Amino acid sequence: MDGTGKSTIVQLASHIAGCELFKLSLHRGYGTTEFREDLSKVFKYSGVKGAKIVFLLTDSDIVKVSMSNIPTEITNT
Repeated sequence: MDGTGKSTIVQLASHIAGCELFKLSLHRGYGTTEFREDLSKVFKYSGVKGAKIVFLLTDSDIVKVSMSNIPTEITNT
């Protein structure tokens, strides 16, 4: 996603649509557990509070291969 402007377009589109943009805040030691916690926060915020949220997940946010399967697992259940 980097370098082609897709991230910028997503940010602009979410602003125009009146949605909040959620991006991961990666730090040392960030892994699958933290990723699941962040997803849980987003789902609770959007589901319980009814907030309109755009979740921006870039290639560089996937720090472990196992993390790439988590969004698919969640949407399939």
